[in-house]
Amino acid sequence: MGTANWFAHKPARNRGSGAPTVIGPLHASGATTTNNSSANGLDSGDTGTTTEVTLPAGLFLRIRMDEAGWLKIGGGTPAVGDGFYIPADIDVDIEVTEAGIVNVIDAA
Repeated sequence: MGTANWFAHKPARNRGSGAPTVIGPLHASGATTTNNSSANGLDSGDTGTTTEVTLPAGLFLRIRMDEAGWLKIGGGTPAVGDGFYIPADIDVDIEVTEAGIVNVIDAA
């Protein structure tokens, strides 16, 4: 079992009209306990209210897992070799291109 620490934010620019370059307003954040036997929807990490967070398209997700894992956006169930690979202990930024629940599993 591991932990996925994450936050989702809107893209923002520090100046001009080019591509987003800075973290914009926060949408949601949390710490989610993960395992390799089932999909784990990103949630607030509060055991009293572990409602999975639905992210709209257009946000950016920054996630850091303490164990390597796999991530699937839009409500799909990730599996080893299917989805985004998230290496252990590295911040990874992903654009949310499909609205829905984001699920993660440990790689091993």
